[in-house]
Amino acid sequence: MKKILAILAVVALFACLGGLNVFADTIVLDDTNPTGTSDRDVVVNVKDADGNIIDDTTEETGTEKVYSVDVAWESMTFVFAADQNVEDLVWDPATHSYSNLTGNWEDDTAVVTVSNHSNATVDVAAAFTDGSVSYEKLGVTATIAGTDGTLDSAVGTAVADAPSMTYDVTVSGEPTQLSEFVVETVVVTLSK
Repeated sequence: MKKILAILAVVALFACLGGLNVFADTIVLDDTNPTGTSDRDVVVNVKDADGNIIDDTTEETGTEKVYSVDVAWESMTFVFAADQNVEDLVWDPATHSYSNLTGNWEDDTAVVTVSNHSNATVDVAAAFTDGSVSYEKLGVTATIAGTDGTLDSAVGTAVADAPSMTYDVTVSGEPTQLSEFVVETVVVTLSK
């Protein structure tokens, strides 16, 4: 009974504070129901200078759009670890490759992460410079895997939870050139 009176006293105190909406739950505690809870969501609204509630989840708020998008690149330098030493490789003039080169890729995939920190949506696409998702040069094939699309605005998200998408860039095959070379260039295109 004392707990009920204490709850009602707190409710009455808040009711005395002018302009507040007060909601009350009555919780009855007895031998068969020794515990009880009452809960409410903590809700925040923002009003503009005219007293209108602002909803910036739509793109019609009239506020200036600020675009900020992070493109994070893992290393795009891939290493093929040969099973042979360079002096043991045999050049084949008929195929323009080393006929006995074998080995594997130390790491064959790198990730590109695109994160939207804007207060508006952003369209994202990734491809090689010629617009393809696959490219071959000097015995190495590179591919891009991922889905182009629209990133939601960052409104209502924590910085760490910004809307994002990823692309995997993968290499395969056996190089026909031993010195460093570029297979192709990845281009990430953003548009509003």
